[in-house]
Amino acid sequence: MQKLNLPKPTHNDCSEYFFTYINKVPEGNVLELFRSQVSDFKEELGKLTEEQSRFRYAEGKWSIREVLGHIIDTERIFASRSLHFARNEKQPLVAFDQDAYMKNVNFHERNLAELLAELEAVRNSITLLFESYTEKMWQNVGHTTETKFANFSIPYILVGHLIHHLAVIREKYFTKF
Repeated sequence: MQKLNLPKPTHNDCSEYFFTYINKVPEGNVLELFRSQVSDFKEELGKLTEEQSRFRYAEGKWSIREVLGHIIDTERIFASRSLHFARNEKQPLVAFDQDAYMKNVNFHERNLAELLAELEAVRNSITLLFESYTEKMWQNVGHTTETKFANFSIPYILVGHLIHHLAVIREKYFTKF
């Protein structure tokens, strides 16, 4: 991973919404954290049984498998955004509606080990993409139909997103079994 230490995003670098995740990221090199984070997540969730991974803490809530699938979808979407921004694409990208995506998935039927392996593969692929960027590519700014992003905000969003969902899993799921 690059020794480059990306600046922590400010409120001028992306939508206020994403600070829900950015504010969860600990101090340090976000790119190093990005690379190492999934192995700890995978180790913790890998201890679950298949039955536990199907658990929903309330009616209408996602199972752990579906949370994991949502994380995988989000990683892919934000990697694509980052690539567009790195290449200085000027056209706005379509916004991402997680609830609409979840209506068209089969994550709950897939096995946990397969989903964890997929998350690791996706994160490894994104790591390679991020390693290819120059400092200028990180500084590029792109847009979705709803907001702008400084490209360097993307790793912070993804790291914080995983931290957020692990905290939810620990609080809402792990305490129930």
